[in-house]
Amino acid sequence: IAQKLSMANLNSLLQNVENQVDAYAVQETIKEMRKAHVQKETQSKLECGISFLVGGDGKEAMEVYKELVEDDPNYAEAWNRLATCQFMLGDNEASLESTKKALELEPNHVQALSGLGLIYFEEGEYKEAAQAFRKSAALDPWSLVATKLSLTVDLMNRVIFREELSN
Repeated sequence: IAQKLSMANLNSLLQNVENQVDAYAVQETIKEMRKAHVQKETQSKLECGISFLVGGDGKEAMEVYKELVEDDPNYAEAWNRLATCQFMLGDNEASLESTKKALELEPNHVQALSGLGLIYFEEGEYKEAAQAFRKSAALDPWSLVATKLSLTVDLMNRVIFREELSN
């Protein structure tokens, strides 16, 4: 069974489950696998950063994630978590770069794609935001967040388009 637990297989399973309960189980497994690292100390450090972030100390969490990406620049989840902190602290430019690095390492990272959409949305780049949300929703059709955000951005694009036509 362990051999079947690849990201590709889990992503495929997520797209083919029949109900939200099963989807949630697969989503959580994917998240746990993304946090996994061959060095237990590195994974433990990631968990520490998560604790800081959940506890409201985004700056301390960001320092932990910066150390992690310096120690292992191929740790996609550390890049994604760093991007989250940077976004939460208002540094959209750095967040965009970190998100792009996470996606370079793991192109099907649903949370990073949603984060990319949020960054583009904040920057007023609605078409790019909608594309990121749609890709995220295509990878995880059970993600209510990505689906709602994609629909909202599409609606905003239609409103903006109408306003441009009337001007």
